[in-house]
Amino acid sequence: MKRFKEWPAALQRRWALLISACAGILLVGLAVFFAFNDTMMLALSSLLTLFLVLRCIHFYRIVRSGGYEVIDGICISVGRVGIRKYRRIRLLLSDGTEKDILIDKHTSLRVGNSYRIYLRRGASSSTPSDLPGEYWTGDSFLCLENLGRSSAD
Repeated sequence: MKRFKEWPAALQRRWALLISACAGILLVGLAVFFAFNDTMMLALSSLLTLFLVLRCIHFYRIVRSGGYEVIDGICISVGRVGIRKYRRIRLLLSDGTEKDILIDKHTSLRVGNSYRIYLRRGASSSTPSDLPGEYWTGDSFLCLENLGRSSAD
């Protein structure tokens, strides 16, 4: 059980961003409701806020219980963005092994930078490929931290 101040900075930022999105969406919905008396916008923004609050609670429980794993490595290759929802990246870990990770195609990564990827532990996600040593980050992805240029260059 970790307190919020003991969480890694990347997870703190991600959780704060989720909370900010909740507040922002609700405020926009309220502003539109009071300006135009639009009850539909208020209902939709309230529902979206409710689902984001549930996601925040789920995220909080995962991180507080330590139910995540961390992958640290240097990006050595980034696959092309195609029609698929993901792209393949290859990380060189500190022990010298290489791991292929399938990550959302909208995530910007640079070859030669060090990254720390936080994944939910024991997530049962459907994997596009079942190759050993390959991770599909789909629903288990928590956040990505760019540690900057690698000193091994």
